[in-house]
Amino acid sequence: MASCDSSKLPQINFSRLSLASSGSEEWTTVRSQVMRSLNELTGFEIVYDKITPEIREAVFGKALKELFALPKEVKIQTSCLETPHNNYIDIPSIDYEALGIPDCTVDRNFNKFVGLLWGEKGNPAFRDVVHTFMMLLLEVDQMVRKMIFEGFGVEKYFDKHLESYEHYMRIAHYGPPKTPGQPANAMAVHTDMTFTSILCQHEEEGLEILSKDGSWITPSRNSLTFLVGDELSVLCNGRLEPTIHRVTMRGNGHRYVTNYSSVPKNETVVQPPEELVDTEHPLLFKPFYHSDYLRFLFSQEGIKLIPNALKVFSGIITAAEEGKAEAN
Repeated sequence: MASCDSSKLPQINFSRLSLASSGSEEWTTVRSQVMRSLNELTGFEIVYDKITPEIREAVFGKALKELFALPKEVKIQTSCLETPHNNYIDIPSIDYEALGIPDCTVDRNFNKFVGLLWGEKGNPAFRDVVHTFMMLLLEVDQMVRKMIFEGFGVEKYFDKHLESYEHYMRIAHYGPPKTPGQPANAMAVHTDMTFTSILCQHEEEGLEILSKDGSWITPSRNSLTFLVGDELSVLCNGRLEPTIHRVTMRGNGHRYVTNYSSVPKNETVVQPPEELVDTEHPLLFKPFYHSDYLRFLFSQEGIKLIPNALKVFSGIITAAEEGKAEAN
């Protein structure tokens, strides 16, 4: 099987698949593409025709512009002490804003988010199109996750996995560079503190992914990009590496983006199945809770360690690494 071209992310088509397709010839073919791409490049672009150009335009061309046009004092109401990583963020120096919707696929949570922004009357047009968009992302996210479980031979745990994970969506706006024609670093190099992430950008490039050969890959400007989160790397005991990425603004337009992520529920222990730990693959990470990892990441120590915070927080020094350290 040929290796992936390291200069670009492969595009993998899920349009004719659903979870019920598992076991079919087409599913197996796509699963092979997914596993190869994640092993070699830690990510890929998703093609999913159910997310039509009309839905994209309604979300990014209208709904998100409406949201970010609201006054700051309205948007800040969506912040929550219980989930600080989802809080409203405003960084004027780089013209960046972001809001988060915790456990977004639960109707009452999404309705609460809309109500905080638009009051009792809400915004039916915003709610309907963004909800439709999120449900389509959920479909493809679950397909990819099932393929990963199958790819590692631990599919028997998949149903329990679905029950113990939830989703959140981060919605962000990036303004153009302050100095026209001069690229601006809008988001520093990092990995996502999630299990999986699907980043959707529209009409404006910005996302850049670090390949294993040290070069930066720029997904297409209308990409739907799947990324390996820190906690997926833990679940597979290091067989997949978290996707290292950044955001660089180069054009003169405004960039609207969504990050749809799966994360463990608070009571879920993040650890690999016993089948993925053996003499050839010794345990690389100590078990932990997602909430504890978030607290570490947002501490003064954790922030300084990004994008290597996971190894410091949970990593186990293997015998081979210990031997190298002693030799040095």
